[in-house]
Parts: sequence; structure tokens; C-alpha cells
Amino acid sequence: MVNTPGFRRHDGKVTLLYGAADGAQSLAGEQEVDAESDGLPGSPNPYHWNAFGQRPPLLDVNGDGHADAVVFAPLYEQRRGAYLVLPGTDTGFEPGQARLFTPDDVGVPPRPTAGRE
Repeated sequence: MVNTPGFRRHDGKVTLLYGAADGAQSLAGEQEVDAESDGLPGSPNPYHWNAFGQRPPLLDVNGDGHADAVVFAPLYEQRRGAYLVLPGTDTGFEPGQARLFTPDDVGVPPRPTAGRE
């Protein structure tokens, strides 16, 4: 998995690279997912800045034996930020089956801003 936070200058993307039998990564058949990928839930920021800012962890979130990516987009979902869980399959990620959670949904407080207590 490779993270490219400066994709399209302000957006981000994640790229799934497949391993080879000797463990080396291969560019053959790589899969890219960004804020404009078909099927993603929620609303990306229309002015971009949807950076997938941190390298997403690969976890088996749904217990199906496939690695899923948990991507955080800080200005996604009307600038509230969102976690996008991209489910893994035998052939890669399935953006059309992604789930969206806002920081509020998972109990993460919003970032404090100047002048707020």
C-alpha cells in the first residue's frame, strides 16, 4: 500500500500494489483509490483538499480474511472529516462497498480552533 497525499496537488490517493511470489511488490495490476473514485460514500470537498493524509492501516475490519484499508480524509464529508473503510476482496479494494464514519461516529473530538474552549 502506498499513500500519495499530494495527488492532484491537494487531494490524496492510496495505491494497492500486489506482491510477487518472492515478496517484491509489482506495479502490474495496481489499484488506485482517491476521493473521486466511483462508488465512495459521502461527499468529498468540492474544492479538493481531500488528502488521504496518513498511510492507511491494512486491517481485516469485517472478518472476511481480506485486508481492508482505513483511510482518513480530513476535509471530506462537508469538512467534518471522514474515515473511509475500503473493503478488500480477492481482486483488490471495492470502493462501491466502502463504509464512511465521521470522527463523531467513532468518538474522536473535533480539532480545537483558536478562540474555542
